[in-house]
Amino acid sequence: MAELARSSALVDEHELLGGLLATTEGMELPHVKHYGDSSAENDAFVGDVALADVTAMGCVLVSGATAQAFSEATLAGRKLRVGECAFEACLTGDGAVVDVPLAMRTGDSEYVLMGMGVRHPTLLAWLRFIAAVEQDGVRPFDGVQVEEATGAMQSLLLWGPRAEDVLGDYVGDASLPEGEKVAQVLLDRLPCLMAAPPMMGGGAFLVFVPSELAVVLWRSLLSFTQVVPVGWEALLEHAAQNLPWTKKLNTTGRVRIGEDELAHLGLLREGRDFVGCRLLD
Repeated sequence: MAELARSSALVDEHELLGGLLATTEGMELPHVKHYGDSSAENDAFVGDVALADVTAMGCVLVSGATAQAFSEATLAGRKLRVGECAFEACLTGDGAVVDVPLAMRTGDSEYVLMGMGVRHPTLLAWLRFIAAVEQDGVRPFDGVQVEEATGAMQSLLLWGPRAEDVLGDYVGDASLPEGEKVAQVLLDRLPCLMAAPPMMGGGAFLVFVPSELAVVLWRSLLSFTQVVPVGWEALLEHAAQNLPWTKKLNTTGRVRIGEDELAHLGLLREGRDFVGCRLLD
């Protein structure tokens, strides 16, 4: 456990704050269950700013000449322009839900997918399977690369009504990404990739920072009295209230969600041009 824990740049910081580290089936990196005050952690989402280390959730990098075609075939949500992000269902051929990652298009031929940590191995394996599919000796997605990217950068989530105020203090006259956008930003001269995912019930920002700069940014964010570190338990509870599919996906087992429900949640596009569309319930 100790050896695994040291693979995260912020482990010592979590321990200093009294964080209870844990591992979960399907997640290679440890995460903090809680910091000991569940009431304060839950309240942060609705009154201040919850700060969570979400590096353990898992990332997949999709790149290459056919990355756009591949991503639009394997993700059932809207087709993203460069600099956009959205939660999108990824389905198996028979319509079961592999995962609902936050899809971020970071370049013409590059996508970053961040899903539920426990389902990350399933998502990665499925995408690699589709990338290697051949039809009559032809690979339709030849040239696409599907790479494990978990832990390549530290991932921090700020979620709460005062998140924009806190981050605005760092960027000065520059702009933070608006809803459903992704952009490169400097936070006090620290280079970060920032996404503003469509989180219901309050503003949220996902920040990717190089691991060697993670401690500096973490401590800086916690210098704000309105920023409260939160663990996995509080994060999952708040996510279940605002992103309803997360509760169903907090398992390594097979998951089915009906077509009408997926569409109501905004996880499907109207066109029937993605893997699994024909056998949705």
